[in-house]
Amino acid sequence: MHKRLTSLSLAVVIALTAACSASAVKTEYVALGVTVHSVDLAMTVWGQYVRDGLAKPGQEDKVRAAYQKYQDAIVVAKAGLGLSDNSATPADLSAAAAALIDVVQSFTGKKVS
Repeated sequence: MHKRLTSLSLAVVIALTAACSASAVKTEYVALGVTVHSVDLAMTVWGQYVRDGLAKPGQEDKVRAAYQKYQDAIVVAKAGLGLSDNSATPADLSAAAAALIDVVQSFTGKKVS
């Protein structure tokens, strides 16, 4: 999972940076890259927590559900940054990412930022 996240993070940041031209769009790309990086960090912390045998099944289910919501939001955000008029708000992605990070932090007791 971590390799997939890292690959996704790198691909998103590269694609978003290369594609942007207007400053407002560039800001959205950078914000998306920061969000992806933060989630990657949270999932790294979570992965270690799981490998250490500390995760309970209910916790794993909550993180899995939060991660799926984040994945759904990032797909919409990426489509929105394709410059369509029906773009998702950055708040949608930020909310999903924040919820995932909060869940991981609440279980692991580690600050992710």
